[in-house]
Amino acid sequence: MNRAVLWLSIFFVLLSLHKGLGQDKRFLTFYATREGNVGHAFVSFVREDPVRKMTVVDGCWGFYPKNKIAGGASFVIGPVAGEIRNDFSTQRDIGLTVEVSKLEYENTLSIKDRWEAAQYELTVADCVSFVMEVALSLSGKLYLPQRSTFDFPHDYIEELKALNDPRNICQRHPDIVTEYSKDAPNYHFYTLNCEICDSAQNPCCTVEFVFEVMKSSVEFTAPYGGSSPVVDCGQVKLPGFGSIVTKLGERPLSITNFTKRDHLLHEGKVVRYVVQVGSKVFVYTVGIGNNNSAWLAWLNQNGLNVDLVWGGVNEKLKSEVSKQLDEKAKRRECRQKNHATLFLFDLSGSMNEAGANSQKSKLQQAKDASRQTLNALRSNPSGLVEEVAVLGFSGGCVADPTRVVSGFETDLSLVESRIDAMSAGGGTPLAEAIAASECKLAAHLAQTGQDKGKLIILSDGQATCQPIRPNGAYNSGQLGQQIVTVSAGQCGGLQRPSLKYYTIGFNIAPGSPAERDLQYLAQISGGKYLNVQNQTQLERAFRKFNRTYIPKPYPALSNLPPASNSQFRKGVSQAGSESFAAALESFEAFAQLHEGDCHGAYNLALMQEANDLYRDAIANYQQYLALCPDAADRAFVEGQILFLEEEFQAFLLFQKEVVKSDLEYLKLHFEKIQNGQSLALAEEFKGFLKEKGDYYHKLPELLGRTERLFKSNAREVASGLENCAKTINRNPQSWDRDATPFLSMTYLNLERLLASF
Repeated sequence: MNRAVLWLSIFFVLLSLHKGLGQDKRFLTFYATREGNVGHAFVSFVREDPVRKMTVVDGCWGFYPKNKIAGGASFVIGPVAGEIRNDFSTQRDIGLTVEVSKLEYENTLSIKDRWEAAQYELTVADCVSFVMEVALSLSGKLYLPQRSTFDFPHDYIEELKALNDPRNICQRHPDIVTEYSKDAPNYHFYTLNCEICDSAQNPCCTVEFVFEVMKSSVEFTAPYGGSSPVVDCGQVKLPGFGSIVTKLGERPLSITNFTKRDHLLHEGKVVRYVVQVGSKVFVYTVGIGNNNSAWLAWLNQNGLNVDLVWGGVNEKLKSEVSKQLDEKAKRRECRQKNHATLFLFDLSGSMNEAGANSQKSKLQQAKDASRQTLNALRSNPSGLVEEVAVLGFSGGCVADPTRVVSGFETDLSLVESRIDAMSAGGGTPLAEAIAASECKLAAHLAQTGQDKGKLIILSDGQATCQPIRPNGAYNSGQLGQQIVTVSAGQCGGLQRPSLKYYTIGFNIAPGSPAERDLQYLAQISGGKYLNVQNQTQLERAFRKFNRTYIPKPYPALSNLPPASNSQFRKGVSQAGSESFAAALESFEAFAQLHEGDCHGAYNLALMQEANDLYRDAIANYQQYLALCPDAADRAFVEGQILFLEEEFQAFLLFQKEVVKSDLEYLKLHFEKIQNGQSLALAEEFKGFLKEKGDYYHKLPELLGRTERLFKSNAREVASGLENCAKTINRNPQSWDRDATPFLSMTYLNLERLLASF
């Protein structure tokens, strides 16, 4: 044989082998048997080996109670020990097979591993529960029935099979195809995004409204569709193309056009999602399928053709939405959503001093930072109308030491010019200024029909009149208190709106009494505190405090179980009411079940950001972009990731300063109790111990530190502080003597912890 021909033959053999290696397939089959008292459900794991040209069964497993009761029945009440068993020889009465990716296959095997020693409980954690978790992990490939409506495992698998029969999506149209091969030469895929309206310009612009308009006429969801309304599983003849079947989706709101056999581009579908990003509502179009020829597939996904065909459909929809929004505006059907923020600036004499590492005065740095903040608020994508007012305070101890810098304005350029005219001089009557500011903010909220507002307080020193913290408080208020309500008597009979304090310590020492006052105010109201040392950090603090957390309203995956959709909606509601800790728990639970849902990843990241879990938030924002690479808000999310990375570094530095200040406080306190001042210091020191013990327990998680030395040092500090607190409670009269060993060791452990930063 000619040598060139030989080498060419070897090349093609290797090439075909390489292709075969890349095309091995994996399948899961969900089985059920009617054998036994109640039957059983289980899963088979199978893959094709193209090299050995054989099918490999990795296992066939189901979940059982570990010990059967007398008679061999598996019917048990309450939780008992469970185990995964081999069901390879179990009778198979009904089954549903689904092809999965390598990642999905490996993920389901890890699910099986987690169930190896789980607790078994009938209808809660049984064989059907195991099957459901495997099915749920498949990135929305399957429609799942509701568990509560079935008595036996074979009933569940039978309904699972029926629900995922393509003919049952729209039973009158068995020729529609729902799955398409990426490896086929006639495969095509394309996306197109179009902004339809902006709720910042018209509050009537909502996802629900745009979807209703899109449903009102087929021409808004398919080219040349005509003026008849969209019907669920309805058939429409498109001139020049052929017939489609329209299917309505709820989560997220969408219309899917499936091609029928007579359609020029059969087999295929186009999904039209209505989504909101910030204040804007978009229609996101996704086309996918295996056309009759490779040429048609290329033509169908060519960018110019996609724009030409779908651009016209989008323009018709956009025009109709605009027309109806104008009519609604004339009838005043939608009210703007206002967002009121009151800035309270310390204008005492110390604000004229130069700030850290700057020749500018602190007042000038505050003005410059405010300008940047107002510019950002002007381009706020949240859909809220920002109203900003500014008060300054200084002087003596009077009932209302505030002066109006700017009243509430939506024209933020006016606010900016008025801030530029601020001047400083006098004392720091912080407590009195806050009380007066509360009433002024409450009055504005009452006049505009709002029920909550934000008070941002900037101060560079300790209050010179009434104390901020009650006796015995170190820096935190009553645990569990979420809001500050304004006293009706204090504010002239006004209703009691909820206010949150967002406090900023500007160029003050971490751990100082002035800082602890501001931390206390943030704690009692459910707000936040930040320590800033320069203008750049102040700009970042303003940006953080003016952040509006708006979650994705619906999961990205369709056909999720009702319980999952309910969990998602619960988190959205909690985020809307600013219950960020509760919303975090809801989205954590959702994300554990649906790791492939990009909106779940986004909302989890959003709530982690709201709870200052920087590293986790960064990871889940990155996961969101990986799952939804064409997301319309990609640029914003990428910018937020960079911001959080910088914020996390500043957070690390601040926590190090906190540990330093705690070390100084402990040293000072230790010296004072040796000089007979133990009783006078006991109350505040008890507050310090109570708060700081919990802080050091959580510190490694906050910082993302997993090293054994760091975690051990933090744990030892927390334990020492708790022992001190117990000693004080046992005998306040002699605690200084009894606690000396604990204080000494805690001081040494704090030094070690600081050295390990």
